[in-house]
Amino acid sequence: MKILVLVILIVFLYETCNENYSANQNNSLMQYAGSTPGDSLIKVALGIPVTTPIDFMKWELLLNNNAKRTFTLIINYGISQPNTNGFKPGNDTLSFTGIYKLISTKSDHFKGQVVQLTSGSFSGGYLSLAKIGNQMLHILQPGYRLMVGNGGWSYTLNMINREIQEPEPLYTVVPAKNILNDPAVQIVFDGRTPCIEITRVFKFNTTADCLKLKWRLTLNRDPATLQPATYQLQRTDVRSTGTITGNWTIITLSDSAIIFKLDPEQPEKSLSILAGDENVLFFLDKDNRLFTGNSDFSYTLNRKNPV
Repeated sequence: MKILVLVILIVFLYETCNENYSANQNNSLMQYAGSTPGDSLIKVALGIPVTTPIDFMKWELLLNNNAKRTFTLIINYGISQPNTNGFKPGNDTLSFTGIYKLISTKSDHFKGQVVQLTSGSFSGGYLSLAKIGNQMLHILQPGYRLMVGNGGWSYTLNMINREIQEPEPLYTVVPAKNILNDPAVQIVFDGRTPCIEITRVFKFNTTADCLKLKWRLTLNRDPATLQPATYQLQRTDVRSTGTITGNWTIITLSDSAIIFKLDPEQPEKSLSILAGDENVLFFLDKDNRLFTGNSDFSYTLNRKNPV
């Protein structure tokens, strides 16, 4: 009898611990942040008059992984203060609350998981963000197309409390035909990224106080076959400039992810970049894991003349 009571007690304690563990996991808070442009598309989505002058926006998004799946979104926006990551006096703030859900889509432009934020305060009732790996969200425009940023800011939000997530890699599934059939002979991508993490991995020659890197990637295709040919990669921090040239290729992974490989035959120079679609690229480390940015900059490049 004592043994039976002991067994029942052990089972009860085990199930209670599992329930508490699951509750803690389900109630985890996912925190994202990022700085994005403030063009007309995002103004309309957020209910901001299109004539409002905006250089950039700072986003803070909290997703509560509870039973109701609630969210809080705070956005500061205004004119950039030169030589800082902040705004000139007079910036404004928007706040949104609501619920979110995870959906899967197989549109002509994006195949993967989407976080859909629903709130009556959005002009269209909801705002959609694509999951890029485990630690990034990218804001979508209508038709499930990735929003395209500029040389200063991207539309990527980065997870801040990354310790609660599983390791990378986990990729967006890109409709390969959109990229492989791109008719452009030359494509130019621009962007600004954090400095420290990518410098540490690839041992770039930057200064100790480097906070951001400015990039321009030019991909050239053979005019006759449209196969990948040469590239030029310019990288600039506040004190130094570097230009790298070489050859590039397209790699299709088993899960249909598309990677642009720069200098595939030279491991010491080789750099891998994930194609989110035809217009947006994401930097990868040497193990093909996505770099995650911060509240100021993302490891994202944007096509100069998007299609």
